[in-house]
Amino acid sequence: MDKLTEVLSQSPAGVDEDTIKNIFAKNKENVLDTLMELWDMPPKLDKQKSKWEDIRETCDAYDMEMDRLVMSQLRNQAPHQQP
Repeated sequence: MDKLTEVLSQSPAGVDEDTIKNIFAKNKENVLDTLMELWDMPPKLDKQKSKWEDIRETCDAYDMEMDRLVMSQLRNQAPHQQP
């Protein structure tokens, strides 16, 4: 197994291959230094997931507010509609 393949097989999930190759080259193809740097990197947040979580929270808050508004309107109308 060549050095790069070894680094690729042991690198953390979520790090793209180009980043791994750049760090590998920067560390002069030293497997240990490259793996240490890769595993010391802070995890990248999935911006797309974060974006959709924000959208979901906004929609949930809107739904809750609309439920509250509709229920209060129904409570206010109920006494006036007695047969």
